[in-house]
Amino acid sequence: MRFELQIPDELRKYNRRSVFLYVSACYLLWIIPALISYVVLSKGFHWGWALPVITLELLSGFGYFAIAGIAHEGLHGNLSENNYKSFFRGAILSSPVIGFYAPGFYSLHWQHHRWVNQSKDPIAKHYSKFRTPFGKIFLARIMEGPVYLLETLRFLRDGTHQNKSWMDAYNFKLISYAMIVTKLTIVLFFTAILLIWFSASAIKIIVLIFAIPFTVSVILASISPYLEHAKTDDNICARSQTSPILTALRFGANFHLEHHYFQTIPCWRLPRVHKLLVDKYPECLDYCDISVRATYEVLSANTSYGVCADLAENK
Repeated sequence: MRFELQIPDELRKYNRRSVFLYVSACYLLWIIPALISYVVLSKGFHWGWALPVITLELLSGFGYFAIAGIAHEGLHGNLSENNYKSFFRGAILSSPVIGFYAPGFYSLHWQHHRWVNQSKDPIAKHYSKFRTPFGKIFLARIMEGPVYLLETLRFLRDGTHQNKSWMDAYNFKLISYAMIVTKLTIVLFFTAILLIWFSASAIKIIVLIFAIPFTVSVILASISPYLEHAKTDDNICARSQTSPILTALRFGANFHLEHHYFQTIPCWRLPRVHKLLVDKYPECLDYCDISVRATYEVLSANTSYGVCADLAENK
């Protein structure tokens, strides 16, 4: 389906300040709650602090998930007026995310948008494999990380067969090597911290800043594709979660229906696109989960990734 919608120029226009605020907000949502948790727990643990610390770590997990989302914005050209700079920034700024490899993600996500909900959609193929709640919530994202890594390494070994119109082989390799160097630098930095300052406090920092937020982000990254494409088909290929709380925690990236049809608009502007869309096409509300309960009902339904993906898999 095509939506004939007049999008104001200001929603498409690149704004350096907005990009800076978006990236900063993602990192602050990850780091600040985790550091507060560390300060609280460094004073000793008692059960009265359990709920606040859990809440803080959940917030940090959303921030860690948002760091990977920076690569998504980079792929869609939203981090710079120059596409290659946007790709590069997305890959570097998302490097702290464990098990996430932006270049491989770029290649597969580009195909996802081109073939969404069709048999050639690599994301649909992957997520349609998981049918149980445990598989959807935990395994789907964990098993996707190696796919992104292999895609990156495959291109570095022989990039010519994957040369895309939006990314030439030279720049893809340049971005891949830069991402690998950045990831190794981060790993070496925190390894040095543990070796030089090996103590309960150092371990606690690693756990609170990386381990727990990573676990939360894995769950979020696993369930998101199901929420974003469950009960969709080749008529309307995506759906949105419009809870204000989720919009704040995901910086607008939860408006996935709007993203698929208006791909060059940054996530932080998608809530405004949503209003324009449903005003003209109110039937789109059937693909919008307004409340947390509605979101849960979609996730808990006995459905796979998307209608067309299911049909292609069962042929």
